[in-house]
Amino acid sequence: MPYAFHGKRIFAEIFMLEKELKDDAVSYGDNIKSVYKSEAYQTFVNERLEKGQRASSMIGNMYTASIWMALLSTLTVDLEDKVNLDHEKIGFCSYGSGSKAKVFEGILQPGWEHVVQHWHLFETIANRKAINFEVYESLHNDNCSSLYETEGKFVLTEICEEPLYGERKYSWLTKQS
Repeated sequence: MPYAFHGKRIFAEIFMLEKELKDDAVSYGDNIKSVYKSEAYQTFVNERLEKGQRASSMIGNMYTASIWMALLSTLTVDLEDKVNLDHEKIGFCSYGSGSKAKVFEGILQPGWEHVVQHWHLFETIANRKAINFEVYESLHNDNCSSLYETEGKFVLTEICEEPLYGERKYSWLTKQS
């Protein structure tokens, strides 16, 4: 979801076609707005997509990171709600601006909660720091410094010149360096 509610907007047509294929009594015709407003679609969005929209609605537009932010958001909310997701499948669908897409699934392993509890996702988002363009450039060009404490975190450690210009390398830092 490059922006918070993108998923529910793009999925309506797929939802409509699937419902019409499974149930001859359901027909939305060509009016996609009737799908958005239908009780069935609203229920689907609330049960399947809403948790993934929470964090991205606080952040704003993001593209490459959006599928992963939706996963982090969903898992954080499910942890807070004490939902047991052991062995549950999670579906992923990501597409580019051309005719390319990735569709895959993952299976949550027992103990996922022990990883998620350390993220503090919504607290981290709430404690963001505003930066100006010069600081942004400095952080993303060749500085590799951080505005935050980096101990015990997965952080950017290098931006390569060669062999692949712009390649970013990350490491888990166990102590401040």
